[in-house]
Amino acid sequence: MVAREKIFTRLIVAILGLSLYPLAFALTSTPPPIHIDRIVVNGNEQTKTEVILREITVSAGEWIDSAAIEETQLRVTNLNLFQRVEVFPLRKQDSTYLVISVTEKLYIYPLPFANWIGPNSNDFVYGFRYVQLNLGGMNRTVDASAWGGIDEGFTGLYTDPWISGTPGIGALAILQYNAWWDSSTTKSRGFHRNLYSGLLGVSKRFTPEITLYLYGGGQQSRVETFNSESGTETDNMIRGRTELIQERRDLIELPHRGDYYHYWLDWMRFTAPWKNRWVLGFDRRVYYPLSSRWTLSLQGAAITSTGENPPYLQMKLGESIPMRGYTKLADPGTFLAKGAFDLRYRLYPTRYWTWTTAPQWLEKYVRDLKYGLSVSAFDELGQAWNENETLKSKTLLTGYGIAFSFTLPYINILRLDCGFNPSDKARPNFRLEALAGL
Repeated sequence: MVAREKIFTRLIVAILGLSLYPLAFALTSTPPPIHIDRIVVNGNEQTKTEVILREITVSAGEWIDSAAIEETQLRVTNLNLFQRVEVFPLRKQDSTYLVISVTEKLYIYPLPFANWIGPNSNDFVYGFRYVQLNLGGMNRTVDASAWGGIDEGFTGLYTDPWISGTPGIGALAILQYNAWWDSSTTKSRGFHRNLYSGLLGVSKRFTPEITLYLYGGGQQSRVETFNSESGTETDNMIRGRTELIQERRDLIELPHRGDYYHYWLDWMRFTAPWKNRWVLGFDRRVYYPLSSRWTLSLQGAAITSTGENPPYLQMKLGESIPMRGYTKLADPGTFLAKGAFDLRYRLYPTRYWTWTTAPQWLEKYVRDLKYGLSVSAFDELGQAWNENETLKSKTLLTGYGIAFSFTLPYINILRLDCGFNPSDKARPNFRLEALAGL
């Protein structure tokens, strides 16, 4: 196994070295800025024009350059509402227009899914996910999932990122149920734990990059008496959560440059007895363009918790940040850390296809269908541990492998991870995920 890891590490180094020697160089000249008299949006049959205009940072009457045009295209693309976005200046009579042309996509996604989440053949989870984007043409989202198998549960999410007529105020609602079984027992024996949670929240968008989220709600956990905080089979909690997100990636679905910051503070107060629990975490990702097709990305994430930490919450913290090569970071703990390295190559850059001879009733569904393929090599390491333990390099879990990201019509991104870890005797861990509601 050590030999396999050395070979894989050398392969990553070799690929990285080759990426630093591009085969061709192109000299480009920057066109002069242009004055925009008016901004025009077309192709948005369902999406309200205000949803598009509030995303961009340019205004009529300004001078803009090619960089501003590219930024406008990326911002509208990151709404995840369109198959294709084109932005270009158009000279007409004595005026210059900035045209934002969009092709809308399907907004309803029924998605079955399946994951193998453990070392045993019966450690299987299967389910169904329903995603509806752009509800009412205002970029509202409904995302619901239900699953069964070794774990079971459902989640429901509603978001309105920008309530019309407000200064960047949004609304959110989350409902969750999850039941999971102790790894040392079987589902048939009925030894399991249940979690019910509900949260309502608001968001405030300060800039196109920075958004603050505030949540409040409750949570109930039903567990074994000896694992509970209250000494009974039910722990009731009041819960609050604050999140701050800074999004500066050029393209969210497949970033090539930029960075992403996510900070959160979770507060829980047990009602009997009255005790507090605090969880502080961050997730930072940075993307470096090595060439037009090569991207290097780095991720660092950590979680720390204080106060009352019953065993079932320690287990959920250990599962909160997945690591490829493993089904999940399942070790319980009050602290968690993870680092990741990813080198991606755009094997087949995104392209578009239109069925030009389609029947009229099908035309809107077969325009500008995008497709592409990226492949990446990854290496990740992390661990969860308790406050009475010391994090040591030899105890870190390591996962490595290859990932394929397929850009497909209607689905958006279909990602297949093939990961390995030293403890699984070279047996691959596969994960297939459809990222329709990014």
